[in-house]
Amino acid sequence: MRLSGKLMVMMGLVALLAFPASAEGEEPIATIQSGTVVACAAFSPDGEHLALGCMNGAVQVYSTESWLIVWEEVISDRGQVSAIAFSPDGEKVGASIAMDPTVLLLNVRTGREIRRIELGGEFRAVDSIAFSPNGELLACANVRTLADDIRVMLVDPDTGRELGTPIQLNLCCWALPFEVAFSLDGRFLIGGGFGRVVVWDLEAEEEIQHLSGTWFRPGYFDGIALSSDGKLLAASGYGSRKIMLWDTETWQSSSLSAAGADTAGVSIAFCPTGRLLAAGYERFMIWDVESRSLLWSESASRRGTTWIGFSSDGRLFAGIAFSKGVVTVWNVSDLIGE
Repeated sequence: MRLSGKLMVMMGLVALLAFPASAEGEEPIATIQSGTVVACAAFSPDGEHLALGCMNGAVQVYSTESWLIVWEEVISDRGQVSAIAFSPDGEKVGASIAMDPTVLLLNVRTGREIRRIELGGEFRAVDSIAFSPNGELLACANVRTLADDIRVMLVDPDTGRELGTPIQLNLCCWALPFEVAFSLDGRFLIGGGFGRVVVWDLEAEEEIQHLSGTWFRPGYFDGIALSSDGKLLAASGYGSRKIMLWDTETWQSSSLSAAGADTAGVSIAFCPTGRLLAAGYERFMIWDVESRSLLWSESASRRGTTWIGFSSDGRLFAGIAFSKGVVTVWNVSDLIGE
């Protein structure tokens, strides 16, 4: 069985280590000063915008041409923006609020509120969100209680209507945050947290894979990512010093080294071209997937990173160091010497 497609995602040394030497032309092309701590971020599908979800309850959207702010909307005075995700058509940006069972859909160009989705029942907060590739579903995830499983409610983003009953992902995720995402064909929902990765078949309504291992330190966030051709599922966690890779046809595992990565705030992403894999720890790091070699590394923050990601065309790479409120953007070709 092959997982078709990449994740649409909404929703961190005491040794002498050798990292690739800095090369000429590696300077960032943009540095965004958000003015607050940034909790999450996402590039738009067309690559024209970068959206930030902030600890002060604000959503900021920037132009990737000028790197100037297009708009800012404070959507909550009760807590931080916990997750952010663009709709596949690039017309809406969804944002969830920590400690509040609410997701807001905002117009990408104006910031105007399009729809407010308020979940009922067991949902007291929304901690991770993801649009399905066709835009017809919005997955809203929350841990109901401490030491409990992840509950995921599927919602129609056009109406705000809840679809069925919550899906339970057996992750025992008492440590936040965690992450949920769709495969490109929309058939699978993938959740990662607490040293486990679960693959849920939405058509069959059943768990088809439950992946775990001692390579995670229990209780800390695991980043998940799926390659654009669906052949590799990657995961990483706090203190693991490894990134695990699974062949999604055989579920055989392999790994690449993240030596020196021993802080919280792990974020992981495949480049859309499929050649590169990046992660954010104390350092921003990029590997060649085929050779498993580390191509580039740059110091981020001793407290880790909150997000890293590639633009949809694979041309840009951006990272956010925890607590600094600064987004740094590079040309990928400058970083890997091409």
